Amino acid sequence: MEPVISVGSDFFIGCDISPCLFEMVCRIRGMEKAILDLAASPELAGTMLEQAAVFSLRIAKAACDRFPLDWLWTGDDVGGQQAMIMSPECWRDMIRPHLTEIIDVGRSRGLWTAYHSCGSIRPIIPDLIEMGLDVLNPIQCNCPGMDPLELKKEFGAELSFMGGVDTQNLLPNGTADEVYRETMRLLEGMTADGGGYILAASHAVPPETPLENIFAMYKAAGVTREEILDRAAEVRAMGGLESVDPDSSDYAKG
Repeated sequence: MEPVISVGSDFFIGCDISPCLFEMVCRIRGMEKAILDLAASPELAGTMLEQAAVFSLRIAKAACDRFPLDWLWTGDDVGGQQAMIMSPECWRDMIRPHLTEIIDVGRSRGLWTAYHSCGSIRPIIPDLIEMGLDVLNPIQCNCPGMDPLELKKEFGAELSFMGGVDTQNLLPNGTADEVYRETMRLLEGMTADGGGYILAASHAVPPETPLENIFAMYKAAGVTREEILDRAAEVRAMGGLESVDPDSSDYAKG
């Protein structure tokens, strides 16, 4: 973290402690067993989630107390392509109390707090607002209830959004012109009230995405190809990394 902290005046610095709860349990138990446990073995599921929370809280507190951060990044994939992985009621009973504690670590220290969950999570967005969340990511726009512009209209007065540029079809399969037009539409709609939006893809950009499409997305925000390459070179130099040819396949991976 030291090289990052040293340039803190130029960057918005955060600590990512995700996965925090359910997704951490999935990595221990396997997703199928973790999901079944919620219904068939709620005591086991509760114990696992509690221990995941203890671990996440410890990391969050240590990071926030040790480093001069701007935000605390949390996350837990609880959404699928069509609906939530568990019922909203189950989430509220077994996950929300722990997540509230984790978010409060950042809030109590005056930090912005962000939460990442893939998939369709529309039913719990009001809960996240009640918990004091500041930023929701990644806004997987292909999922039911997750249209960024609709979410902005409904919740934009109380919540900021990060993401929404489609990575399932638009970025990997669209033309650069299509990416530019759709990103412009998104930017105009998501900032109609003056702010509350961070431009980003709806998940990690797929490695097969044409570089021209990535440049087109940022062009819509007024960021040129040259600026991107210059900043990438600065970051690589800061981390002691070797430079990569922007026209090579390795550049997209980096």
